[in-house]
Amino acid sequence: MNIPNLLSILRLMLLPCLMLEVRNGDGILALVILGAMAITDSLDGYLARKFGLASEIGKLLDHGVDKIVTLSLSYALWQWRGLPTWAFISITLRELALLLGGVYLWRKSGKAVQSNMLGKVSGAFYTATVAAYILDVPFKSSLLYFTVVFMLLTALIYGLERFGGLMLGKEEMSV
Repeated sequence: MNIPNLLSILRLMLLPCLMLEVRNGDGILALVILGAMAITDSLDGYLARKFGLASEIGKLLDHGVDKIVTLSLSYALWQWRGLPTWAFISITLRELALLLGGVYLWRKSGKAVQSNMLGKVSGAFYTATVAAYILDVPFKSSLLYFTVVFMLLTALIYGLERFGGLMLGKEEMSV
């Protein structure tokens, strides 16, 4: 087990703590945990690339943890912080579609789907939206609309690129 993979596991281990704070209403502690999770998410890939520690299992672990975190936080925000049902359903369907598509492509190509810049930007907007809901800021709804539209558009782009690439026989696929 290498350090990047341990960081992914740490992110997963921090999730119940974050969900508890989202439920209990301690916004500052929730933001600290969210920040730690965001840092570990950035560091795991960086360290894997920088020190040649990237592996297929590490890529699968990172993406799997990302999906679990996004789905769990969306549920927590919907349940305890007023995230609208339409947003919860949209985010959940998007994440499940990407997960199933990624598994399908992995089985076809034998390679984990890679993140690209759209995926990183989408994740940053999602994290900002989670923070806005944790802090209950006045502009949270506007940020949510933008984030959900951006997330859905990136999912559409991913689908067109990935499945189009598969049909054309391309080896490298990114999410």
